[in-house]
Amino acid sequence: MYLSLFDIIILFGALQGLILGLVLLFSKPEERIAGKKNYLALLVLILVYNGLETLSWSSNIITFNYFFSLFPNVLIFGLGPCLYLYIRSFSHPEGFSPKTLLQHFGLVGVQLALRLFILLIATLNQRGTVLGLWSADLDNWHNIISDKLAIVVFMFYLALAGREIWLQKKDSQEQTPIKWLRILYLFTLLWGIAWAVTTVYPVIFRTDKTGYYYPIEVLQVLFIYWLGITGFYRIKVVQVEAQKKANAYFEGIDNEVIEKCEKALARAMETDKLYLDTELTVGKLADHVNISSKTISAVLNQHLQKGFSEYVNDYRVAEVKRRLATHETKTMTIAGIALDSGFNSMATFQRVFKASENMTPKEYVALVSENKSQEAR
Repeated sequence: MYLSLFDIIILFGALQGLILGLVLLFSKPEERIAGKKNYLALLVLILVYNGLETLSWSSNIITFNYFFSLFPNVLIFGLGPCLYLYIRSFSHPEGFSPKTLLQHFGLVGVQLALRLFILLIATLNQRGTVLGLWSADLDNWHNIISDKLAIVVFMFYLALAGREIWLQKKDSQEQTPIKWLRILYLFTLLWGIAWAVTTVYPVIFRTDKTGYYYPIEVLQVLFIYWLGITGFYRIKVVQVEAQKKANAYFEGIDNEVIEKCEKALARAMETDKLYLDTELTVGKLADHVNISSKTISAVLNQHLQKGFSEYVNDYRVAEVKRRLATHETKTMTIAGIALDSGFNSMATFQRVFKASENMTPKEYVALVSENKSQEAR
């Protein structure tokens, strides 16, 4: 077996990415500041798979090549969603509903289903056709279309990710590392542009496209190395940096201002019921109480020992409990009550409610009913 210099570069890059991805995947989660690191880990692992896929056709190792030729252009459709959801997770620390995940990763499932269909056709008749379909033709059409579609989808998610960073900067929170997200986005954008040029150039000028993939694959390895050296370091230290800044800022706030802020927040929740707004953010709350987002975040984290989402969700859980205790389930479903109380998804509601009450909403309803029956006796 002979490996060229290009093959060795790709192999070492893939191994580095594999180690980084697994470390990210199994390391302890960083509260709020790290976002949902699993999305970043998946992004790296998808790049690793893509690198190994490149190594398979470059090195021409038959067994290796056969394995990766079965499911080309499948996982690549998960790159964009992973980047976008990782960045978005900083403003949605409560996580995403299964429905949201299905919407974003649905194309990966569709691509997998198409590959399985092509393999089924090939298995049913290796030498002929099935219903007039040649598996070789289907494989060729799928690869041609998927190559172009993957770039379109990735560019779409780059646009969504860029918009999300802009929104987070506009509604800046102390716990959101905008600088790190910008750097990550810039590197990913450059890689995406190079990927698009690499794919489109041979089509426009009708040249053999194989040779044009070498620069993009090397760039991909450099991207993985950068994530491993700079990116991983940033992920680990950014929380410490942010915490130090937050502590220093909080220590400079007068006790009078802290008390005023605490009362304003309580009034906004208990009297104005801002928690009923499913799209409530620190920025919206700051505008309402006329106190800076930075001060609110500092008071919540350092004085009340709660994050913004935790603080607001406590009021939402209390509202749900109040409405469940009045037997509103006779006219509304538990899901309807949860959404009316400010939760934006049932998955978030179920998780937050169980963490708060150590029981599911249904168990709580049953307990309330049982207590009512005992009181009536």
